[in-house]
Amino acid sequence: MSLYERQYGYTRLRVTVLWLGVVFVLLVGAIDPDAYVARKNVERFEDTGRIDVSYLGSLAVDAVSALDRLPEPEPVLRPVRTRPGGHGRLEVARVQRGPQSREAAAGRASGRLV
Repeated sequence: MSLYERQYGYTRLRVTVLWLGVVFVLLVGAIDPDAYVARKNVERFEDTGRIDVSYLGSLAVDAVSALDRLPEPEPVLRPVRTRPGGHGRLEVARVQRGPQSREAAAGRASGRLV
């Protein structure tokens, strides 16, 4: 922008755009969008039991403090087939249980997205 202003001069519109840009950068820095998004998604999880873990994993480090409010996943045993037709074994799986875990499990079993 400064190159443009040196070439063509200042106008009220250019100064207004410059000030709006400065205000926007300050607000975004103060609000911390990743922490806000994480906080709102954790609140939604507490209400519904639904959360998009892969998206939350893409947020910046600023989101960690909000994500610490999530409960630890419960370890459960699930059968695992070692080969087709072969004998299975049990392994520990990490499963996130929320307020509507029965409904979510029923939805997964029926193929519905919960």
